[in-house]
Amino acid sequence: RTDLLETRARLSLTRAEEIAASDRAAAARRTLEAMLGQALEDRELAAPIERFPALRLQPATFEGWRQVALQRSAELGAQRHALEAAAYEVERNRAGHLPRLSLYASSSKTHSASESTYEQKYDTDSVGLRLSLPLFEGGRVSAATRPAGDKYAQAQAELDAQVASVINDLHSQFDLTASSLAKVRAYEMAVAAAREQVTATRRSVAGGERVNRDVLDAEQQFYGARRDLAEARYAYLNAWLRLRQLAGVLEDRDLAVLAAYFGAGEGRAQVAAAIR
Repeated sequence: RTDLLETRARLSLTRAEEIAASDRAAAARRTLEAMLGQALEDRELAAPIERFPALRLQPATFEGWRQVALQRSAELGAQRHALEAAAYEVERNRAGHLPRLSLYASSSKTHSASESTYEQKYDTDSVGLRLSLPLFEGGRVSAATRPAGDKYAQAQAELDAQVASVINDLHSQFDLTASSLAKVRAYEMAVAAAREQVTATRRSVAGGERVNRDVLDAEQQFYGARRDLAEARYAYLNAWLRLRQLAGVLEDRDLAVLAAYFGAGEGRAQVAAAIR
């Protein structure tokens, strides 16, 4: 009697949790559809396949990824261009007190006539160099150069801060890629062990050694392990994707590789891992 009542109570609680989980899933789906601007079909929201091969990391070390990010990161590239523009602005203002040499050319034609002259024509062509020396521009140049120098210093500080931020995020994603893969493998073993535990517990109930509550506990552990495995897989794929994005090497081909992990057959993911 007690075993039956406990089973019913846990069933009711499970149904309530299932409803809450369905609501969260529906909200997440609507958010995704809003981001994509189109409705999604159920087949487009497939879970990762059971066979989960690891993606190769190239380069294999963090230092290698660091060098790649310093060279190819889009965020750092944009900040370097801002610094370069600030440097040109400083040089432009400093040039205000320098001598200026300019090339000039002119051409004129004059036609006149009077009582004492008849049909006089003058053609004048001139080409030359003009040198100007700004003797009293020192104050204006200094006043213009000072704020330009401040902007350059600010751009340099922003670049240094951006480098530190990108490298820190890169290191976090590199470590997360490795740790998430280790978690995936650990949870895969946990799921296999929990599945065997469910089978063994059901046999024990049939033999009178266990009760229904023990089966519920075993199944709860099994599905909890499956949930943890799914979270570890998503964390691994997200870290791998974010790592490539931070390093500036993310391509359409990488998205195709990830899409293969959510395909209909295991062979697609195996191919995706093989081409890395």
